[in-house]
Amino acid sequence: MLAGIPQKLVRQAKAAVKAIPEQMLAGWDIRVFPAKGENPEITDADLPDLLQRAANADGAHIIGFHQTGGQGRVAVALRTHFRFRWGSNEMLWSVAGSLDQFREHVESILMEEARWREHVMPADKSSPLILPKKVFEPLAGHADIWEECEMFNREVEHFEQLSKKIKHFAKEHTKPYQANQPSYMVDRDRLVWKDKGPYYAKAPFPRQWKYSLHVGEAFHYDVEHQQGREFTLTDTSGTANSIKPTKHINIDCHGFKSH
Repeated sequence: MLAGIPQKLVRQAKAAVKAIPEQMLAGWDIRVFPAKGENPEITDADLPDLLQRAANADGAHIIGFHQTGGQGRVAVALRTHFRFRWGSNEMLWSVAGSLDQFREHVESILMEEARWREHVMPADKSSPLILPKKVFEPLAGHADIWEECEMFNREVEHFEQLSKKIKHFAKEHTKPYQANQPSYMVDRDRLVWKDKGPYYAKAPFPRQWKYSLHVGEAFHYDVEHQQGREFTLTDTSGTANSIKPTKHINIDCHGFKSH
Protein backbone atom coordinates (compact mmCIF):
# COMPACT_ATOMS: atom_id res chain seq x y z
CA MET A 1 0.00 0.00 0.00
CA LEU A 2 1.43 3.38 -1.06
CA ALA A 3 0.34 5.77 1.69
CA GLY A 4 0.47 9.56 1.83
CA ILE A 5 0.32 10.21 -1.91
CA PRO A 6 -0.82 13.83 -2.59
CA GLN A 7 -4.13 14.03 -4.38
CA LYS A 8 -2.55 15.79 -7.35
CA LEU A 9 -0.13 12.88 -7.84
CA VAL A 10 -2.53 9.97 -7.34
CA ARG A 11 -3.30 9.54 -11.04
CA GLN A 12 0.37 9.52 -12.03
CA ALA A 13 1.34 7.21 -9.16
CA LYS A 14 -1.31 4.70 -10.20
CA ALA A 15 -0.12 4.93 -13.81
CA ALA A 16 3.47 4.26 -12.73
CA VAL A 17 2.39 1.22 -10.74
CA LYS A 18 0.34 -0.03 -13.69
CA ALA A 19 3.50 0.19 -15.84
CA ILE A 20 5.40 -2.24 -13.61
CA PRO A 21 6.01 -5.49 -15.55
CA GLU A 22 3.85 -8.42 -14.46
CA GLN A 23 6.87 -10.56 -13.57
CA MET A 24 8.11 -7.81 -11.26
CA LEU A 25 4.76 -7.57 -9.50
CA ALA A 26 4.92 -11.31 -8.73
CA GLY A 27 1.56 -11.34 -7.01
CA TRP A 28 1.76 -7.91 -5.34
CA ASP A 29 -1.51 -5.98 -5.38
CA ILE A 30 -0.51 -2.32 -5.01
CA ARG A 31 -3.08 0.14 -3.74
CA VAL A 32 -2.87 3.89 -3.11
CA PHE A 33 -3.86 5.60 0.14
CA PRO A 34 -4.08 9.32 -0.73
CA ALA A 35 -3.04 12.19 1.50
CA LYS A 36 -5.67 14.74 2.31
CA GLY A 37 -3.44 17.70 1.50
CA GLU A 38 -1.13 18.90 -1.22
CA ASN A 39 2.04 17.33 0.23
CA PRO A 40 3.07 13.74 0.99
CA GLU A 41 1.64 13.16 4.43
CA ILE A 42 0.23 10.56 6.81
CA THR A 43 -1.64 12.34 9.60
CA ASP A 44 -2.68 11.05 13.00
CA ALA A 45 -6.25 11.09 11.72
CA ASP A 46 -5.22 8.83 8.83
CA LEU A 47 -3.73 6.11 11.03
CA PRO A 48 -6.90 4.22 12.10
CA ASP A 49 -8.13 3.95 8.52
CA LEU A 50 -4.68 3.03 7.19
CA LEU A 51 -4.25 0.30 9.82
CA GLN A 52 -7.70 -1.09 9.09
CA ARG A 53 -7.06 -1.13 5.34
CA ALA A 54 -3.79 -2.99 5.89
CA ALA A 55 -5.65 -5.56 7.98
CA ASN A 56 -8.41 -5.89 5.39
CA ALA A 57 -5.70 -6.56 2.78
CA ASP A 58 -4.45 -9.53 4.82
CA GLY A 59 -1.51 -7.75 6.37
CA ALA A 60 -0.46 -5.37 3.61
CA HIS A 61 3.01 -3.86 3.57
CA ILE A 62 2.80 -0.08 3.97
CA ILE A 63 5.14 2.21 2.02
CA GLY A 64 4.80 5.68 3.49
CA PHE A 65 5.49 9.10 1.98
CA HIS A 66 5.61 12.02 4.39
CA GLN A 67 7.50 15.32 4.44
CA THR A 68 5.70 17.50 7.00
CA GLY A 69 7.42 16.32 10.20
CA GLY A 70 6.39 13.66 12.67
CA GLN A 71 7.81 10.73 10.72
CA GLY A 72 8.94 9.03 13.91
CA ARG A 73 5.46 9.14 15.41
CA VAL A 74 3.91 7.67 12.27
CA ALA A 75 6.50 4.89 12.06
CA VAL A 76 5.97 3.89 15.70
CA ALA A 77 2.22 3.65 15.14
CA LEU A 78 2.60 1.33 12.14
CA ARG A 79 5.82 -0.67 12.07
CA THR A 80 5.21 -3.34 14.72
CA HIS A 81 1.72 -4.12 13.44
CA PHE A 82 2.42 -4.21 9.71
CA ARG A 83 5.56 -4.24 7.63
CA PHE A 84 6.31 -0.54 7.19
CA ARG A 85 8.95 1.50 5.42
CA TRP A 86 9.41 4.98 4.03
CA GLY A 87 9.55 5.70 0.34
CA SER A 88 11.51 8.54 -1.24
CA ASN A 89 9.63 11.84 -1.43
CA GLU A 90 12.02 12.94 -4.19
CA MET A 91 11.11 9.94 -6.32
CA LEU A 92 7.42 10.53 -5.62
CA TRP A 93 7.54 14.16 -6.80
CA SER A 94 9.37 13.05 -9.96
CA VAL A 95 6.23 11.26 -11.10
CA ALA A 96 4.73 14.64 -12.02
CA GLY A 97 7.15 14.86 -14.94
CA SER A 98 7.90 11.23 -15.79
CA LEU A 99 6.64 7.89 -14.57
CA ASP A 100 9.94 6.07 -14.96
CA GLN A 101 11.86 7.14 -11.86
CA PHE A 102 8.97 6.48 -9.51
CA ARG A 103 8.17 3.18 -11.22
CA GLU A 104 11.78 2.05 -10.80
CA HIS A 105 11.74 3.19 -7.17
CA VAL A 106 8.66 1.09 -6.44
CA GLU A 107 10.18 -1.87 -8.27
CA SER A 108 13.30 -1.72 -6.09
CA ILE A 109 11.11 -1.59 -2.99
CA LEU A 110 9.14 -4.62 -4.14
CA MET A 111 12.34 -6.60 -4.59
CA GLU A 112 13.45 -5.86 -1.02
CA GLU A 113 10.00 -6.49 0.40
CA ALA A 114 9.92 -9.88 -1.33
CA ARG A 115 13.18 -10.76 0.42
CA TRP A 116 11.70 -9.64 3.74
CA ARG A 117 8.65 -11.87 3.24
CA GLU A 118 10.78 -14.84 2.22
CA HIS A 119 13.37 -14.66 4.98
CA VAL A 120 11.98 -12.67 7.90
CA MET A 121 8.19 -12.33 8.06
CA PRO A 122 6.88 -14.54 10.88
CA ALA A 123 5.28 -17.69 9.51
CA ASP A 124 3.26 -18.28 12.67
CA LYS A 125 2.98 -17.39 16.35
CA SER A 126 6.02 -19.47 17.30
CA SER A 127 8.43 -17.00 15.65
CA PRO A 128 10.72 -15.18 18.11
CA LEU A 129 9.66 -11.93 16.42
CA ILE A 130 6.19 -12.36 17.92
CA LEU A 131 7.69 -12.04 21.41
CA PRO A 132 7.29 -8.49 22.73
CA LYS A 133 10.42 -6.38 22.30
CA LYS A 134 11.73 -4.84 25.55
CA VAL A 135 9.40 -6.97 27.69
CA PHE A 136 10.89 -10.34 26.81
CA GLU A 137 14.49 -10.07 28.05
CA PRO A 138 16.74 -11.95 25.58
CA LEU A 139 20.15 -13.36 26.33
CA ALA A 140 23.16 -11.16 25.62
CA GLY A 141 23.78 -10.62 21.91
CA HIS A 142 20.22 -11.38 20.83
CA ALA A 143 18.37 -8.11 21.46
CA ASP A 144 18.54 -6.67 17.94
CA ILE A 145 16.32 -9.03 15.92
CA TRP A 146 13.27 -6.77 16.18
CA GLU A 147 15.13 -3.64 15.11
CA GLU A 148 16.75 -5.47 12.21
CA CYS A 149 13.37 -6.84 11.15
CA GLU A 150 12.06 -3.28 10.83
CA MET A 151 14.96 -2.05 8.68
CA PHE A 152 14.82 -1.22 4.97
CA ASN A 153 17.17 -0.02 2.23
CA ARG A 154 19.65 -2.66 3.34
CA GLU A 155 22.24 -4.70 1.49
CA VAL A 156 20.87 -7.61 -0.54
CA GLU A 157 21.91 -10.31 1.93
CA HIS A 158 20.67 -8.50 5.07
CA PHE A 159 17.40 -10.36 5.53
CA GLU A 160 18.89 -13.74 4.70
CA GLN A 161 21.48 -13.16 7.42
CA LEU A 162 18.78 -11.98 9.80
CA SER A 163 16.85 -15.20 9.17
CA LYS A 164 19.84 -17.13 10.50
CA LYS A 165 19.99 -14.87 13.56
CA ILE A 166 16.31 -15.47 14.27
CA LYS A 167 16.78 -19.24 14.07
CA HIS A 168 19.77 -18.99 16.41
CA PHE A 169 17.67 -16.88 18.80
CA ALA A 170 15.02 -19.60 18.86
CA LYS A 171 17.61 -22.32 19.46
CA GLU A 172 19.26 -20.44 22.34
CA HIS A 173 16.02 -19.52 24.10
CA THR A 174 13.87 -22.62 23.62
CA LYS A 175 14.13 -24.79 26.72
CA PRO A 176 12.36 -27.92 27.95
CA TYR A 177 9.90 -26.91 30.64
CA GLN A 178 8.52 -30.07 32.20
CA ALA A 179 8.74 -33.75 31.35
CA ASN A 180 6.44 -34.75 28.50
CA GLN A 181 5.45 -31.10 27.99
CA PRO A 182 6.15 -28.74 25.06
CA SER A 183 9.28 -26.61 25.04
CA TYR A 184 8.94 -22.84 25.30
CA MET A 185 10.99 -19.67 24.99
CA VAL A 186 12.69 -18.78 28.27
CA ASP A 187 14.23 -15.34 28.79
CA ARG A 188 17.33 -14.39 30.78
CA ASP A 189 15.20 -13.76 33.88
CA ARG A 190 14.04 -17.40 33.70
CA LEU A 191 10.55 -16.40 32.70
CA VAL A 192 8.79 -19.00 30.56
CA TRP A 193 6.73 -17.59 27.68
CA LYS A 194 4.11 -20.24 27.00
CA ASP A 195 2.41 -19.73 23.65
CA LYS A 196 0.35 -22.86 23.13
CA GLY A 197 -2.90 -21.59 24.65
CA PRO A 198 -5.68 -21.83 25.56
CA TYR A 199 -6.28 -18.26 24.41
CA TYR A 200 -9.08 -16.32 26.04
CA ALA A 201 -7.91 -12.69 26.30
CA LYS A 202 -9.04 -10.04 23.84
CA ALA A 203 -6.51 -7.58 22.42
CA PRO A 204 -7.92 -4.38 20.89
CA PHE A 205 -7.21 -3.62 17.25
CA PRO A 206 -4.53 -3.44 15.91
CA ARG A 207 -2.64 -5.37 18.61
CA GLN A 208 -3.68 -8.71 17.13
CA TRP A 209 -1.32 -7.95 14.22
CA LYS A 210 2.48 -8.28 14.45
CA TYR A 211 4.73 -7.67 11.44
CA SER A 212 1.83 -8.33 9.03
CA LEU A 213 0.93 -11.64 10.72
CA HIS A 214 -2.54 -11.91 12.22
CA VAL A 215 -2.03 -13.68 15.54
CA GLY A 216 -5.68 -13.47 16.53
CA GLU A 217 -7.35 -11.16 19.04
CA ALA A 218 -7.24 -13.79 21.81
CA PHE A 219 -3.56 -14.69 21.48
CA HIS A 220 -1.33 -14.13 24.49
CA TYR A 221 1.58 -15.66 26.32
CA ASP A 222 1.19 -17.24 29.75
CA VAL A 223 4.33 -15.94 31.47
CA GLU A 224 5.53 -17.71 34.60
CA HIS A 225 8.79 -18.29 36.42
CA GLN A 226 10.71 -21.39 35.38
CA GLN A 227 11.11 -22.40 39.03
CA GLY A 228 7.68 -21.28 40.21
CA ARG A 229 9.04 -18.24 42.03
CA GLU A 230 7.48 -14.85 42.58
CA PHE A 231 8.51 -12.28 39.96
CA THR A 232 7.84 -8.77 38.71
CA LEU A 233 7.27 -8.04 35.03
CA THR A 234 7.04 -4.50 33.68
CA ASP A 235 4.75 -4.41 30.65
CA THR A 236 4.73 -2.01 27.70
CA SER A 237 2.44 0.40 29.54
CA GLY A 238 5.14 0.80 32.20
CA THR A 239 3.14 -1.06 34.85
CA ALA A 240 5.20 -3.28 37.17
CA ASN A 241 3.13 -6.43 37.65
CA SER A 242 3.92 -8.53 40.73
CA ILE A 243 3.18 -12.21 40.23
CA LYS A 244 2.87 -14.61 43.15
CA PRO A 245 4.71 -17.96 43.30
CA THR A 246 3.41 -20.63 40.84
CA LYS A 247 1.13 -18.02 39.18
CA HIS A 248 1.35 -16.49 35.70
CA ILE A 249 0.46 -13.31 33.85
CA ASN A 250 -1.08 -12.97 30.38
CA ILE A 251 0.99 -10.77 28.05
CA ASP A 252 0.12 -10.09 24.41
CA CYS A 253 2.60 -9.95 21.54
CA HIS A 254 3.12 -6.21 22.00
CA GLY A 255 3.92 -6.53 25.68
CA PHE A 256 0.61 -5.39 27.16
CA LYS A 257 -1.14 -7.24 29.95
CA SER A 258 -4.09 -9.16 28.51
CA HIS A 259 -7.46 -9.59 30.14
